[in-house]
Amino acid sequence: KRTMQVIYDNDYNFTKPPRKPRVSAVAGDKKVYLSWDDRAETSNDPIYGQDFEAYYIYKSSEPAFGEIKTITDGFGSPVLFKPLAMFDKIDGLTGIHPVRLGSELGPDFDIGVSYHMGTDSGLKHFYVDSTVTNGRTYYYAVVSVDQGYTPEFYPEITDREGLAIISPTECSANIQTDPLGRAISTDVNTVIVVPTERTAGWVEPSFSDAGIEHTEGSGTGDVFVDVYNPLRVKDDHTYSIRFTDGGEFEVLDP
Repeated sequence: KRTMQVIYDNDYNFTKPPRKPRVSAVAGDKKVYLSWDDRAETSNDPIYGQDFEAYYIYKSSEPAFGEIKTITDGFGSPVLFKPLAMFDKIDGLTGIHPVRLGSELGPDFDIGVSYHMGTDSGLKHFYVDSTVTNGRTYYYAVVSVDQGYTPEFYPEITDREGLAIISPTECSANIQTDPLGRAISTDVNTVIVVPTERTAGWVEPSFSDAGIEHTEGSGTGDVFVDVYNPLRVKDDHTYSIRFTDGGEFEVLDP
């Protein structure tokens, strides 16, 4: 009842988490290769604007992710999942968020737990998990987390002055199960993977630095190629990589 009153008092204006990234996975030999798109980074909150901050990666051996819900509130109740890894924007917004979950609704809702906003690690759109066992089923989720808001934590953000102080929010991630607990469908940001041995005779892909050619454009610096998912490399194939002045790049597959 109190929650609904707060919603009514705010004229039904809800803050929204960023959009869900679209995740894909490939099973390897004692490895799982995850990749996702960047659509969450351009999400626009109706109140706080573009406030995307980080990706959290969750991993579990059961579809409800219950075994990693180990971050508890001040009353000892499990509230948040413990991430396997996280990647946040390089923007100086680091450490424990000062606004605890529920505290913006009043002292009766403050549960004494806060989000960790990262270490300015930089954003990535892939992750290789090498802590898996062949033949075992694993469940993964990649969730997007926004910045929340408080002037003390983000003094350089001036376009939100006068807005309500709020804790960060993350997008949902669901894996549906049947009455027997078996996974039957996944959300766009969740995957189910079973790592397996490679077939006999499989050879890890390789390339020569001599094969890297600068074709057009001007710029300085060195280029290093790191193949994060060897299972997607095509035999005797040529790839093109286009860089932008902001440091981003995309791989073109002609």
